[in-house]
Amino acid sequence: MREAETFADRLMMRIGCLSLILMTLVLAVRWNRMPDRLPTHYAFDGTITGWGNRTSLIGIALTGWALHITMYIVSRHPQIWNTGAEITQENALRIYRILYHMLSSITLITDLMFVYITLQTIWYTVLPIWILNLFLAALAVDLIASLVILKLNA
Repeated sequence: MREAETFADRLMMRIGCLSLILMTLVLAVRWNRMPDRLPTHYAFDGTITGWGNRTSLIGIALTGWALHITMYIVSRHPQIWNTGAEITQENALRIYRILYHMLSSITLITDLMFVYITLQTIWYTVLPIWILNLFLAALAVDLIASLVILKLNA
């Protein structure tokens, strides 16, 4: 249902995709300059607790891309969404618009999280303690706000 898309939703999906493209390009350009051993796991406080070879970054990048593509495909098929509300002719566009916005923003937040983690690993830096909390809070606020708006508009 293309009419459920707004400019903001299309922009979020495009920014997410562009950020993944940038991540992939940086990964390709810096590949030969990266050390063989890189951080692969971080503790809650951001300190490095696990190490692996640089090919582990390919898995992170592919996971980010897989999530983006999956969310994009799901966003194109509203009939498979579990809306939590009864869909009628009168409310279908309104509900689909709310849920499409939620999918677009969750996709963007997830894309940015994967890009950030990949770039931090490439540059071999410690993840700040607040970054995981920021991503989780953004996801939670978006999800809660979308569900409240959905409930009010059902």
